[in-house]
Amino acid sequence: MDAGDLDAFQQQLQSLRPLTPDQVAALRGMLKGDEIEAVYASNAIEGNTLTLGETAMVIQQGITVSGKPLKDHLEALDHIEALRYIEELIEAPALTQRSLREIHALVMRRSQPEAAGRYRDIPVTIAGTDFRPPSAILVAEKMDAVFAAYESRRDAEHPAIVAADLHQGIVDVHPFEDGNGRTARLAMNLHLLQRRFPLTIIDPKDRQPYIEAIAAVQRGVDGEAFRRFVIGSVKRSLSRYLHALGEL
Repeated sequence: MDAGDLDAFQQQLQSLRPLTPDQVAALRGMLKGDEIEAVYASNAIEGNTLTLGETAMVIQQGITVSGKPLKDHLEALDHIEALRYIEELIEAPALTQRSLREIHALVMRRSQPEAAGRYRDIPVTIAGTDFRPPSAILVAEKMDAVFAAYESRRDAEHPAIVAADLHQGIVDVHPFEDGNGRTARLAMNLHLLQRRFPLTIIDPKDRQPYIEAIAAVQRGVDGEAFRRFVIGSVKRSLSRYLHALGEL
């Protein structure tokens, strides 16, 4: 699928404005549900054991789920704050390294406060792959390169391509001790939201294709793999919103 295929969906959404009261109500309900689902999905990809319903109870009601690790509860509370923070940044200037570290600080605020918002100073490995992120002494230099590329392309290329490459660049450098995937998905979504695309949620059922697409780029097997994955994910999000408005 080509990124340009997404434009027709987005234009269809834009053409529906102003929305009817029923359409506004439908979208508000989706947006509220999407926040919870986005937190659940992103955390589940990283091994969090809370279900969607349990994630909702923790966030909305402050309930502790019996038999589930405290860390999983803390990750849910952290992630919703980080997600709401990027929603505040939608009308702000483009993502910077400073705002990326602020996002990460929220992602890790309760669950791992000693590493929150700080680039790593230790070596890290990525489970399930033989890809090795750069040495800690190179993290700052590599992140400068990631953001230089982002800044040069963010207004010139399709938002889905730029968002995919930003995510890929972050996870390739793995600048933080932990929380890199969650932070990369939030950064990706911030760019998409700023370009008026809906929140894009990667379903935990797609965890393996998601990981494989990232790895294919890292191994040099298929440089377009992760772009295609993100384009497909964005299309599904756009389709859901059009369906909710009765347009599909």
